[in-house]
Amino acid sequence: MIYIIVPILIFFINRIFGAMQLSTFGQRMVYAINALLITLPLLASNSLVATYYSREGRAGYMKKTKPIYALYPLLTKLFFNVAFSIPTVFITSIIFGVLTNISFGQIILFGFAVLFLHVGHMIYSATLDIMNPQNEQYATSGQVVDNPNENTSTILAFILSIIYAVISYQLLYEATLAGSLVGGFIKLMLISLVYLGSTIYMFTRRIKAYYYEIQG
Repeated sequence: MIYIIVPILIFFINRIFGAMQLSTFGQRMVYAINALLITLPLLASNSLVATYYSREGRAGYMKKTKPIYALYPLLTKLFFNVAFSIPTVFITSIIFGVLTNISFGQIILFGFAVLFLHVGHMIYSATLDIMNPQNEQYATSGQVVDNPNENTSTILAFILSIIYAVISYQLLYEATLAGSLVGGFIKLMLISLVYLGSTIYMFTRRIKAYYYEIQG
């Protein structure tokens, strides 16, 4: 539902902004608000990812006994989330770009920036569930009333979204002063890419430590 709601929300919000007479400051605020309203629900939806492996109950322990590398089945659980998020992110970015009159190239850069941030937070949420499994609670009760991994993922989603909106405002403001928004969107994308790379590295290292007991 989040993947459907976000593009609709951005469409209506920017239709409202489009009916206003905005100053340069107001235009930068529109970009920051869009960044917040796009990333917040997307990242918050990853709280469910923080329960994926625990929901397997005691069957989750079987991964340690399988002869295949554990990274593959663990990543497979995230495939559909990533696959469905890609069209949502870029459709939303196109709506945002068209209604705020930014170029196609800037739309693509912004789309990748949001996608990298979203997938990075998704992988981090999966890492939370791997390192703090709640399998026994799901195995015995079928559900967890207060899953700490889910709560941590949601809190981080709010923090990241707010920080990202502030960074978006600052970078796009500086890019405007420089005469082109392209530099600002490139920096946003690079920040997201660094975050994604760090979460992937952490994910693989934690899997090695947890499933294969490799130290260091």
